[in-house]
Amino acid sequence: MPTSALTKPASNSKDPAYRHISYANIKLMFQMTEAGKTQREIAAFIKCDQSTVSRIMSELSDARDAARRILHHGAVPMAERLVALAEPKEAIEVLRDIDVLPRKESSASASAIQINIGMPGAPAGPDPFLVVSPQAIPDVVDSE
Repeated sequence: MPTSALTKPASNSKDPAYRHISYANIKLMFQMTEAGKTQREIAAFIKCDQSTVSRIMSELSDARDAARRILHHGAVPMAERLVALAEPKEAIEVLRDIDVLPRKESSASASAIQINIGMPGAPAGPDPFLVVSPQAIPDVVDSE
């Protein structure tokens, strides 16, 4: 079983050259990488082997871009397997998620806009469509 950079060695480790890389040093590795330092320079500074720096950086790096490239590269065989093996509804959903099929427009994203003010039984104000006859409006008397 391969050893992860983050697992501590057993206290009775038989390899005296092995030492645990602290989280502070791992953080330092990423900072030095961002600053443009090479793996050899980082290893010399932290006093470990270059292969240790390489292993830690590869284990902890963000691999989503590589996963996206693999997914896009394998989209055709995946689509063929989905169409052949999956239920139609599931296949359509997955094919939409990987941008092979166009996304379905939801009713919420339709071109109409609806604004509701108040609640049923508790309107926010007077009914704007209420028709009032001119005789029902009292005369305003100026008090001056």
